[in-house]
Amino acid sequence: MILKIIEKMFRYEEYYRKNHLFPCQLVEKRNRGILPLKEELEKALKKINPQSGSALEETIKYTNDCWPDLFTFINNGYVEITNNAVERAVKPFVIQRKVFQTSGSYAGARYTTKLFSIIQTCKLNNVNVEKYLKYVFNNINK
Repeated sequence: MILKIIEKMFRYEEYYRKNHLFPCQLVEKRNRGILPLKEELEKALKKINPQSGSALEETIKYTNDCWPDLFTFINNGYVEITNNAVERAVKPFVIQRKVFQTSGSYAGARYTTKLFSIIQTCKLNNVNVEKYLKYVFNNINK
């Protein structure tokens, strides 16, 4: 039952994304479509009586502990229902951790991470990375 409720939430989100809604429209739609599902999900979770010490009990406890944060996306049209975009953005850092270790110094590693952060921000915002960096480097001391 819980998975079906979550599936409904994701179907709503898929529909919203396909319609390219503005953040304010997204909040409005989420409050009408997903907010009732949140309440339904909360009721369903409270009905579960897991065995003491079980993985299910731990999962429910964890969910209850971070409940308000799980639904930040409902009232913020800039926040995604999942953290997949962030996971994809962080992946290059994970892959390149050896590069950071061989940056020569702590300061070198900090500069590398700042550069990666700028690059990933460009990608997330559909900005041409090469043109942006060229602009920044040509105008940094002006």
